[in-house]
Amino acid sequence: MMASSQLRDCAFVSLTDGAKPTRRLPLAGQDDHVEVTIRPKFTVDSYHSMATGIAQGMGVGVLPIHATLPALLDGRLQRVLPEYRIRQVDVYALMPSTCFLDAKVRSWINHLKSHFANAAKEAAGYELSRRRYSPQAACSAA
Repeated sequence: MMASSQLRDCAFVSLTDGAKPTRRLPLAGQDDHVEVTIRPKFTVDSYHSMATGIAQGMGVGVLPIHATLPALLDGRLQRVLPEYRIRQVDVYALMPSTCFLDAKVRSWINHLKSHFANAAKEAAGYELSRRRYSPQAACSAA
């Protein structure tokens, strides 16, 4: 099992975030919370690009589980620190008023609610049935 401190030594793929050379990665475990400072070796502008690069062996990275679940299930991606989680991110849909909400906007909001609710259920099912992998191979190219 990989320790959170070993994450610093991995090649890290990250979303582009201005000119910051390092990033702090807060990790929450069941019994502890740690923060690891990472220096991305590769930066990309989309989660899809991150997932592709990580699956091709460019390094490790933080991806939303609902977007990567198929790749996790078929083994193209592996959880490196399954005992830790990144902070939860809330998703907001902002609009001027709900009094005269356009049908397209209401339909889009309902789609988002359904998508994220289903993704959360699928992710929970994955968490219950996940296989254990050897994460050391993920950092061998660092």
